[in-house]
Amino acid sequence: IKRLIQYVINNMQSDAQEIAMDIAREIAAFTDADIVKIVRTCLDIHEYYPGYLFRGAGADIASALIARIYCNTSNQDSRLELNHILESLAWVGTDNVISQFKQ
Repeated sequence: IKRLIQYVINNMQSDAQEIAMDIAREIAAFTDADIVKIVRTCLDIHEYYPGYLFRGAGADIASALIARIYCNTSNQDSRLELNHILESLAWVGTDNVISQFKQ
């Protein structure tokens, strides 16, 4: 798993990004591995889909996602990105996320 996670991180910004994301999705869906490094890389490249990658990611990741909500513009691409950010936040589920959803 550690080698797969490193492969994903190394290839998220390469021609093999699609394969890397497929592996990331499988790791997130079928293991309880710590994928915070993958999540941070997803944040770096503004990749928020699928949201379950962010499951239990922590308050610092949630804060970064919340900040990105307010940076979103109103064009169609940004609305899709906003939807993906909100879905990711729902999977994080920390107290600061719950508070923001209530607001």
